[in-house]
Amino acid sequence: MKLLFYGWLLMISPLAFAKKPDTAPKAPFTGMTTITWIGFGNQTVSSPIPVGVVTMTAPTPFAYPKKVDIQKNVYYQEIVLVNSTFKPANPVTKPPIVGNWFVRRQVLSVKDGKTEVLQTTRLSINKNAEATDKADQSLSAKATHVEYRIGRTEKIIGKPGPGKILKTTTIEVFPHDAVRIALPMATIFSNICQVKDVVTRPIPCEFQMVKFQIIGKSGKVLYETSAVENGPAIKIPDEEWVKTDGAFRYIDAKWTIKRIHKPNFPVNKGYLISWGQSGSDFNAEVDTHAPLASDLQLDGTIGKEFTIPFQVKKSSPNTGLVTKVGELILENDVTKTKFSKSQMPGATRAEAYIRLNW
Repeated sequence: MKLLFYGWLLMISPLAFAKKPDTAPKAPFTGMTTITWIGFGNQTVSSPIPVGVVTMTAPTPFAYPKKVDIQKNVYYQEIVLVNSTFKPANPVTKPPIVGNWFVRRQVLSVKDGKTEVLQTTRLSINKNAEATDKADQSLSAKATHVEYRIGRTEKIIGKPGPGKILKTTTIEVFPHDAVRIALPMATIFSNICQVKDVVTRPIPCEFQMVKFQIIGKSGKVLYETSAVENGPAIKIPDEEWVKTDGAFRYIDAKWTIKRIHKPNFPVNKGYLISWGQSGSDFNAEVDTHAPLASDLQLDGTIGKEFTIPFQVKKSSPNTGLVTKVGELILENDVTKTKFSKSQMPGATRAEAYIRLNW
């Protein structure tokens, strides 16, 4: 009997200790094909997601963001195109455009080998196999990466106990790999322009103020400042006003600016100098005023200075009016049309800006 037992061991031992054939590792699969970011003025950049790739770098140049808020978050519309034909995973055999499928979007900060999740949102998948949201998606200044992953919701029915009601729990399942994309956040924020205190725009300002001057009737320079805001108070002697027209007095001014960035959009007729009264007028209020200068031709040479002459006005004494040119806004006549029509400070549209201190 013992001989039979040892003989059986000798027969199976070569099989037991034989080297198993190598199995090729499963190739990464995300189920997503393209990611598109839509920024300011509907500028668009896209990144194809090659099969088997799970880490990528965002395309360059990247689009300017649609907007930037006071906390320095920037916003884009994002569209993730999913593969609408593959069978995601058993037991679920419906493609992602059918059923409770979504794309999880996570904004990450990766630093010193540690990953912090800054934000998690869901993008719904529509019938066109696009995962998106009506609301623009935010990216904080701390972000380094954004990660997308196809998921679905499933309902789990708990085991019933004596005298207990069945409980249903909804869980999220992620059957495939995520794709992680490194973002050019330093470049994005380097292009943001601080027009003045608490007013930031998501695209570069074309010009920088050099100086603003007021010239009296005598031809003398009565006032000069290089401050964008909170400059010295403007005081004009009565005899130096150039003219009086109805309820307003007018005086000559010169604004010297220097080009620091190429035009974000080519102008149509040219640049214009718009104005507001309070120094914080909304765009709708600014647009009710006729510009102080228009059709200005300012070429694209970086570093070149331009001096623009025009007149500013203030209501005459004893008229009961308080109207005055309180802020000057140099605008590109095409770029200004790309900003939202909603109420926002007119200064956001400024290629160069100054608030006057009367």
